[in-house]
Amino acid sequence: MLETEASPGSGVRSAEPGRTDERSPGRRLLIPLLVAGYLANVLLRIWLTHRITLPIAHTDEDSYLNTARVFAGGPGGFSSENNLLRRVGYAWLISPAFLGDHSFGTSYRLVHVLNAIYNSTIFPLAYLFARSALRMPWRRSFVLALAVGVMPATAFWSELAMTDVMLAPLTVAWVLMIVLWLRRPASLWWSAGAAAVAGVYYMIHVRGLVILAVHLGLVLVLAIARQIRFRSLVVAVVTAVALVAVHQGLVISLGDKLYLAGDANVAASAAKQFSSGSLAKIMTLIIGSQLWYVSAATFGLVVLGWLFGLRIVRRREEPSSLRWAMAAGLTATIGVIVGCALLLATTPSATKDLIYARYIEAFAPLWTLVGVAGLTAVRRVTARWWMLFTAAAVLLSGLLEQLRLDRVVAKGGRLGHGLFSAPEMIAVERFGPVEPLYFSALMLAVGVVVFLLVRGVPERWSRRGGLWIAGLVLVLVANVAMLAGLRPSTAGQLARVTPTPTLAALGVSEGDRIYATRNAPRILMLNLAHAVTWDNVRIIENDVPPPADAEYVIAVWNPARVTWNGEQYGFKYVGGNVGQNWALWRR
Repeated sequence: MLETEASPGSGVRSAEPGRTDERSPGRRLLIPLLVAGYLANVLLRIWLTHRITLPIAHTDEDSYLNTARVFAGGPGGFSSENNLLRRVGYAWLISPAFLGDHSFGTSYRLVHVLNAIYNSTIFPLAYLFARSALRMPWRRSFVLALAVGVMPATAFWSELAMTDVMLAPLTVAWVLMIVLWLRRPASLWWSAGAAAVAGVYYMIHVRGLVILAVHLGLVLVLAIARQIRFRSLVVAVVTAVALVAVHQGLVISLGDKLYLAGDANVAASAAKQFSSGSLAKIMTLIIGSQLWYVSAATFGLVVLGWLFGLRIVRRREEPSSLRWAMAAGLTATIGVIVGCALLLATTPSATKDLIYARYIEAFAPLWTLVGVAGLTAVRRVTARWWMLFTAAAVLLSGLLEQLRLDRVVAKGGRLGHGLFSAPEMIAVERFGPVEPLYFSALMLAVGVVVFLLVRGVPERWSRRGGLWIAGLVLVLVANVAMLAGLRPSTAGQLARVTPTPTLAALGVSEGDRIYATRNAPRILMLNLAHAVTWDNVRIIENDVPPPADAEYVIAVWNPARVTWNGEQYGFKYVGGNVGQNWALWRR
């Protein structure tokens, strides 16, 4: 069983299922608290996004928005996905934003509202996971859920029309459903429910392929071990297959309205890297950087989560439902890290990054929850050793990343990180440049203070729980501070991609046929198109006459050297922005 707070003279005591040291509040109190916490999370996300009027993460956002509009009955466009990795579940979920005769700006704001609704489910899910699966007292579960709900690894993605909005809540929901199902292994409803969450994960992003594979593998192992009946296996498999079929049906329903612009030669790229002998080295660097970053960005709590998760799997005294759930969670985490490292290793731009942690951060809330529960469950001496190991792991990995960065810079190279690959680091950099080792030390310092508050004080002080709540509030405040620190970065990114004037102000209306020269600023061009119709903007070569049906052409405008002169093709200059290097020409 999970151990709870130490009792006098005995070190620890076991908690029976459903029992903790603390009485649960009545439903009349708990439900309003959960509703209020959820609404607070929704409002926070809406506040974070209220100034973001155009996509800032191109071309991912454009792809999902174009797909969503097709689901709502609108015209088509492009998608940067490819057939191998394509997932349309998120686009379908945000498609209601495009019903009705809205401007693009209104529809995009509605997407942010839907994002806030979906993403904020992390709060009640985190509470249920801490309370039901990890058996934490309700007050600690509630404050911990609030802290997890505002982690940048979760909340930041509500500012973008990207699949990451859904993944952290789905990760927690999946592991929670495994626990609840295996407490009632004979229930076909719970078997179907757990498989359904894995299936929905599959529909949202290619990372869901790992989740679904792990889940079906778990079901098979449980059936072989006779932990579940054969009919539970059948129900789980049928549910998973049904959702895969639903996804394929959604893809088919899109018809040919979208053309896929993504590189489908992932296997060929991997083979090329492998033949050069560099694939294993690149993957090792990417895996190491992901492990370092997610450990540091969560104040070391994720490392504690991995340690406690392994402890639960190894201990026969723990509930079998939680042991299997932790085993599945750890396996999925490893699978996603390795799988995404393979994809990133075959992407030339990604190999130039110091860190690209977006893919693994979906697991950060889950292991943060488990890590905090671990501090509650283990003996004080064990918690101290775990914290020492965590500190050493975070600092040593940060040092290795620092040495890697210094080595590349010394050779005249560059390893970058950005808003979408390392949001926590960008938030800290608001106060000045941050190197990997300094970032590790700064974030670890918060984790050490949390540890000292919850397990570093004498037993008689921590038994009442006040210091525990203070430690969790510190995590909450630190996460909110990072979210607030990201606002200048998102505002700056928006300013760089917001075209002025808009195409509508220059006379372009919906239905006009717009082309763009190949050397036109692509990000600006995408948002220029969004301002009117955000239908597909076709690309033409710089030295080729526009097609006969072209009514407008977006081209580079550089007074120092004319790169495209529309007059020679019968076009007239309409307007543009020399500071942003674009011009609009009309036939």
